[in-house]
Amino acid sequence: MHCGLPLESELAWRSFRWFTESQDRVGAGDPGYVRTGFVQPVGPGPADALRANVANQRALAIATQVAGPGALFGIIPGMVVDDAGAAAFEPLSG
Repeated sequence: MHCGLPLESELAWRSFRWFTESQDRVGAGDPGYVRTGFVQPVGPGPADALRANVANQRALAIATQVAGPGALFGIIPGMVVDDAGAAAFEPLSG
């Protein structure tokens, strides 16, 4: 759901339940949703823009957070984070 525009984030969040609750909402079929989480890392330059995007998404009640390099390494062990400025982390995404 990490989108650059608030309207896109809202659309993604509203449609999210159609994937996670498809049996209750549609009654048949399986969209194949698998909760894997999502990480959007950026370098130091766009880190402030990423933080603003995360703030906009949190205002919409989207489960997302900013993760610094240390937290990012904890989310994805073994990831090289030397040049990471920040990352958006969405644990519910798939």
